[in-house]
Amino acid sequence: MIPLRIVYIDVLFFYNFLSDLILLKIVSVLARRRGGTVRLLLSAALGGVYACFHFFAEFRPLLSGTLNLFALLLLALCAFRFYSLRDLLKLSALTLAAGFGMGGGIMALYFLFGDGSRFRLQNGIFYLDFSLFQLLISAVLIYLLLHFAYGLFLKIQAGERTLEAAVFFEGRSLQTLALLDTGCRLRDPITGKRVAVIAGETLQTLITPQEIRERYPERYRLIQVRTVGGSGQLEAFRPDAVMLRDGERTFECDVLVAFGEKIEADYQMVLCCEEVF
Repeated sequence: MIPLRIVYIDVLFFYNFLSDLILLKIVSVLARRRGGTVRLLLSAALGGVYACFHFFAEFRPLLSGTLNLFALLLLALCAFRFYSLRDLLKLSALTLAAGFGMGGGIMALYFLFGDGSRFRLQNGIFYLDFSLFQLLISAVLIYLLLHFAYGLFLKIQAGERTLEAAVFFEGRSLQTLALLDTGCRLRDPITGKRVAVIAGETLQTLITPQEIRERYPERYRLIQVRTVGGSGQLEAFRPDAVMLRDGERTFECDVLVAFGEKIEADYQMVLCCEEVF
């Protein structure tokens, strides 16, 4: 076996940061949980730092594996919120399952290509010795592959699916159906929150734009919209809560609500499917 003489700490950090980020994204999809981008990046960075220390440590295999499991769970707890013991156990189980799956894939690649010179596995941490150009190319390819796979997953899961939705505002509520739409990408430029669009006639049974502007100006937003027909603005507001019902599962959706055009369909609300999956 050819010895690996030099280990570049930045390369070691980058690949483990990237693998942890992919793992956390997989967990978020499996658990149907939305981790904030900043939290995901910070958690993955924490995993990269851990890998840099653990790679060079001298531990017995059992202790090393145990530490890796605890580190994996810690990353998930840093990336996602949990609201009960049951929620914590479910999140932990999915994280471990995804971790074992990814670990198995890395082990398979190691046995196929690991000769000790460019692909090394030590203390459960992997190291790839590639040039900077190869590093950047691999990162771009992995990102494009994941982006395509995630988009395909959303389209398969959403389809023409509708969910029961309830919007709550100042003691009032509105019940309607929400269509999951992979093309709905509206965001509030100030908060970065997704925007759900409800037919204006339907939403005005809950509250009117004029009432929001006059009585709740701190909740009022103008959302820039670009369509095939041109650009414009939608009036929107921050509700008290938006609840969705998916079969037996009921959960809160953290979105703004905008007044849209008339919808000739059973559903009266259009929602980005990333808020569900």
